Order: sequence, then structure tokens, then C-alpha cells
Amino acid sequence: HYLDRPISTCELCALCFLADTAMITSLREGMSKVAFEYIACQRRNRGVLILSEFAGAAQMLGSGAILINPFNTEEVASAMYQALHMPEMERESRHSNMIDYVNKFTIQYWAEDFVTELLTQENEHEMLTLAAPQPLPKDK
Repeated sequence: HYLDRPISTCELCALCFLADTAMITSLREGMSKVAFEYIACQRRNRGVLILSEFAGAAQMLGSGAILINPFNTEEVASAMYQALHMPEMERESRHSNMIDYVNKFTIQYWAEDFVTELLTQENEHEMLTLAAPQPLPKDK
């Protein structure tokens, strides 16, 4: 069912929990947060994610999602059929790949990684500054 209106976080979670499949057909995008939210809400149901190959999340969730080119309508239709008729074992396997990623790479992980990288860069800069040779004396 297509919704063209803002929805609350609570409503989004409820829809993600109830949906048998989610289809995200971004033509270009940095990161599809909705794809991650859908996977997180599907811990029990193990719904199938159909994801545009142009979405940023495709690189992270591609091992479990059905990747599509949204410009190819036949591919989109085929993916919808595949998702709605996917055997339970395959759904579980695909979901397992994606939920492992979602559980590992949380906002806490990314924040700690970012701060660690900043500190590493600061330490490396300090070491380079200390290792720099003294300037040559100027001729008078």
C-alpha cells in the first residue's frame, strides 16, 4: 500500500513489522535508513527486502536483499513475485545476513569508529610534527 504522507516513528515501525516485503526503489540516494529500519522490525517475521541497486544501503544489505534496477519494470515485477513466493528457509537465510549487519553496525559503532579515527589522525599528525627535521639556518 503506497502512503504519500508523513508518518510517525511508531506507525513506521508498525508498518515495517506487519509488511511481508518492503520495496525501496530509490534512483539515487546516499543511505536508505528505511531499509535498516525494516530489517530491524522483521526479527520475527523475516520479511523480504527488495532494494534498488542505486540505494546506498545496497552495498551493506545486498547479500540478503533482492537487488533491482528500478528502471527495469520486468525486473521489479519479477522481484516482487520472488519476494512474495520465497520459501521460509531462504527468507531466514537472507534475513540472517542482513540482521547481523544491522546489529553490528549501530549508531554507537559508527560514533566510536569516527572518534577513534579522529584520535588516530591527531596522533599521526603529532608524530609527523615531532619527526620533522629542524629548519636549516638562514644565511646572513
